[in-house]
Amino acid sequence: MRIAAVSRVVALVAVVVTAATAIYTTQVEASGSTTDVVFVATGNNFPDALGAAAAGGVSNAPVLLVTGSILPAPTRAELERLKPSRIIVVGGTGVVSEAVVNSLKGLTFKPTVDRVSGADRYETAAALSAAVFPASVDADTLDGLDSSDFARAPTTMRGVYMVEFDATDNFSTGASSFSYPFELPTKPTAHFVPSGSIPPPECPGNADQPEALPGHLCVYEKASENHLPENVFVIKSSRTTGVTDHDRFGAGVFVIATLFGTTYNYGTWAVTMP
Repeated sequence: MRIAAVSRVVALVAVVVTAATAIYTTQVEASGSTTDVVFVATGNNFPDALGAAAAGGVSNAPVLLVTGSILPAPTRAELERLKPSRIIVVGGTGVVSEAVVNSLKGLTFKPTVDRVSGADRYETAAALSAAVFPASVDADTLDGLDSSDFARAPTTMRGVYMVEFDATDNFSTGASSFSYPFELPTKPTAHFVPSGSIPPPECPGNADQPEALPGHLCVYEKASENHLPENVFVIKSSRTTGVTDHDRFGAGVFVIATLFGTTYNYGTWAVTMP
């Protein structure tokens, strides 16, 4: 069952990455003509590629795959064709080695190569969200001033999330990569929009272009495995930063598996100041 679940994950990532099972040789077909940014993730397992696929889908950037220690020839050739100014490597050295990073830095067009990683797949997804959507990390800089005020309305901030765990895991640890990357003066009203469903009027976007009306947090599911939409919960919560008296308001996404095997859910989110 686990193998079947993983196979479906690869097929879903194919929307951004590849269109065949010969993943390293056919992924280049989905890359387009030119691009400023390319995401690079390991093709040996899917969690980091899932997060990269969501980020790439939102930012219209292709996702190319490598092995843990080798930059495959088709991927190298496609990078030389696209000549992106920036390459974002998703995952730590345990999944994408420094040898691969050095190979990327050695490409003829000399791109800037940044690694985005965390202690585990969830922290990696959170770091990826911050890297792709820097405005959501420090909303106080949006007006060009260095102040301690809350972000000014009607600023909209966006990010990606990814939940993945085995059905036998403790579900309480299956939270998404939300890491409170924004400060709001009040709690938003949270909405979960299952893939293929009609969003509520408060959520006028979609998984590729997440939007939210003022005062609302909209979580858009991109794809999922082994659960029903009613078993996905957006949990609002708050915490004190410890640095200021401001409360940070965010959300966690929790999934309850309905079948044996790997369970996952990933997508995008948007929140707009009230």
